[in-house]
Amino acid sequence: MPININTGNSRSAKFDEIGDRIEGVIISAEVKPQTDIETGEIKRWTDGKPIEQWVIVLQTDIRESDDDDGQRTLYAKGGKFDAASGSGQSMMEAIKAAANGRSIEEGGTLVVAHSGLGKKKNAAYSAPKLYKAKYTSPPASSISLDDDLI
Repeated sequence: MPININTGNSRSAKFDEIGDRIEGVIISAEVKPQTDIETGEIKRWTDGKPIEQWVIVLQTDIRESDDDDGQRTLYAKGGKFDAASGSGQSMMEAIKAAANGRSIEEGGTLVVAHSGLGKKKNAAYSAPKLYKAKYTSPPASSISLDDDLI
């Protein structure tokens, strides 16, 4: 089933501490360019191509208020990091590993956990967060054939 591209008014998933995790059913997923938080400009590689990220919206059981629908958005970025504490990979790499060569699909279940911190590449920035993920494909649809219909 194709992925619906609709991030709506979903709240961003938070991973403040190692051990924080989120689990939900995939509502939508798309590839979008990363933007600079301060300028809003699209981040680019040295060759001018946009740096991409996956934007994945999950339907979760989390409710922080009466108007909270439980939808949370993951912004999965790539990168290769050596662990300074804990273990794991960039969120994008962790999800790729969990999917094991398959595409993630609408209706599938995704669990992402903050599992460590990478070594800082620049003293001016925080250590990169490391993640582990688990992906379960959506259930296969089936049609029940009633003997009376045949």
